[in-house]
Amino acid sequence: MPFEKELDELEKKRTRALEMGGAEKIKKQHDGGKLTARERIDRLLDPDSFLEVGMFNHSDVPGMEEKDFATQAKHAEMIKECDRYVVF
Repeated sequence: MPFEKELDELEKKRTRALEMGGAEKIKKQHDGGKLTARERIDRLLDPDSFLEVGMFNHSDVPGMEEKDFATQAKHAEMIKECDRYVVF
């Protein structure tokens, strides 16, 4: 496949972003009695009604692209509510 390398890189970035900063950061949230952002979204919304946009966004400061995606939270979400899409 001509874009196999690029697709593999995107999958690695996606996996890293879904880790939300790693097990230690998730444990810290849970120890503080909090859910992660994705856990809150899963509890609030119906299954398959959520579209995350900007999962790979990062600061434009040089070197920040290698930092933790989850701490940079520069993205929007789209949900389907009553047959209408809502962006937040």
